[in-house]
Amino acid sequence: SLFMAPTTTSSLNRILGSQQTYLPLLYREMEGFINGYIDLICTHEGRYYVVDYKTNHLGDSAADYSRDALVAAMRAHNYGLQYWLYTVVVHRYLKKWLPKYSYKDHFGGVMYLFVRGMDPEKDGSGVFSTCPDEQIVQELDHCLGDNS
Repeated sequence: SLFMAPTTTSSLNRILGSQQTYLPLLYREMEGFINGYIDLICTHEGRYYVVDYKTNHLGDSAADYSRDALVAAMRAHNYGLQYWLYTVVVHRYLKKWLPKYSYKDHFGGVMYLFVRGMDPEKDGSGVFSTCPDEQIVQELDHCLGDNS
């Protein structure tokens, strides 16, 4: 669960509005807890990653799962908002439980695996990956009621 202090969707739109995978939200006041499930959190070489599996059918060809097509799907379903919220959750958890935690040293990024577009012969196929900007994560953490 992610605790959210009183905020508005316009605050989220202001912080995330320039992100290509974020679809702006209609105006609403929000407060309380957001519930959801991260498919997987894993570590690799001391860095933590959020991984989410998607089974969306974007088409039958490899081109249907190109970077641009994945960005469009991320935006259409607002998975951009989802991964920013997941990042804040993991960031908060690591701040609390990992000694000497720092975002730049310990958070590796997010990966959305569009499994229908993945091909073991082509590295990175069907995978949208990014490392959310630390400053934006800090802004979101504060906006949503930084509980540190």
